[in-house]
Formats: sequence, structure tokens, C-alpha cells
Amino acid sequence: MNWLKRLWAWAKEKEALLFWFNIVMLILLLYAFMPPSSETRLRFVGLIFQICGVLIAAWGLLDIRKLFELPTIRQITREWFRRFPPFRPKSKHVTVEMGTGHYSLTGYAPDIWIGAGPTASIEQRLSVLEDNLQRVNQKTVDIQNQLNSEVRAHKEALAQASRSLKQTAEDIHHKLELTETSGLQLSFVGLVWLGVGLIISTIPNEIIRLIKYVYI
Repeated sequence: MNWLKRLWAWAKEKEALLFWFNIVMLILLLYAFMPPSSETRLRFVGLIFQICGVLIAAWGLLDIRKLFELPTIRQITREWFRRFPPFRPKSKHVTVEMGTGHYSLTGYAPDIWIGAGPTASIEQRLSVLEDNLQRVNQKTVDIQNQLNSEVRAHKEALAQASRSLKQTAEDIHHKLELTETSGLQLSFVGLVWLGVGLIISTIPNEIIRLIKYVYI
């Protein structure tokens, strides 16, 4: 039972459906050429081939559009109707707001440097100078840490962007492979049967004479 289920699942795959479709079309082609063949039969079989070829080619193109997540024909048509120009166009009001920028500059000497005053003694001036140097040193360390943090953030962002681009390239490559093995194959098969149908429908009498010559 498990083998039968797997066999049924295998027989329902897209490649299997295309295989059985080609088998049916070949049987129909042999039936068209079997004597006593007639112009009506050939034209009817050619019409079936043309319809089936167009449907298979359209199926392949729809698969390609779906693979690349392109909008459907219905969505394109709906968007086109939405852009229908009204008889009286609506007036557009454009509002432009002008703002003022606020800039704050930190890290300069007036933010961290404190004066001792004109009447301070040498010891007070030395103490204030030591405090100022400590603040300058702390400010320098803070700026260095901030720069290191920003550098790490930029490196992580670049690494993330590189991984994202690599994944996008792999996805595009995978989609191109699926396009070559799925949608294009369906479209090619559809075009082949469409061409066969056109030939059969265009020169049925010549084909009948050729069939009679071969069998005679």
C-alpha cells in the first residue's frame, strides 16, 4: 500500500503530467494519420493541438510569473482600471513645512573645562587644572568607546548586508534553475504542439496524399 501511495504521488508530479500529456497527444496524432484519414479529421485534430499547445505554453508562462512573484493578469487589469482618468481631476494641495534644525555640538573645551577664576591661588589653579585634565581624559575615553561601538555596528551592518546579498543571489540562481527546468519546458512543449497543429490544419490535403502514398 505504501508503494502504491508513493507511485500515485510520483504519477501526479508536474513532470509526470507533462509526460502523460505528450503520450495522449502522440496517440491522437497517430489516430489522425490512420487511414482512412480525412481533411475534416486532420483539421479537427490540428485545432485540438493548437488549443492544447496554447494552454501548455500559457501554463509555463504563468509558472514563471508566479516563480518571480510578478502580479497576475487580474491584478494588472485591476490596477489599470484604477488609473482611469476622472472627468474632473481632483485638485492637489501640496503643503511644505519648513522647520529649523537644531544642532548640538559636544566635546569641546567649554563643555568640560572649568576656569579657576582670577583670584585663585596657585594650589587652587593646580587642583582645577588636574580636575580639567581628568575630565578631558574621561571625555577622550568616552569618545573612543563611542567610535569603537560605531565601528563594530558598521562592521555588523556590512556583514549582514553581505549575507543578505549572498542569499538573494542564491535565491535568484535557484529561481533561474527552476525557470529553465519548469516554465520554459512547458512553454517549449506547448509551442511544439502548437506548431504541429498549425501544420496539420494548414495542409491537410497534402498530408492525406502523403499518407496514401506511404501506405500504397
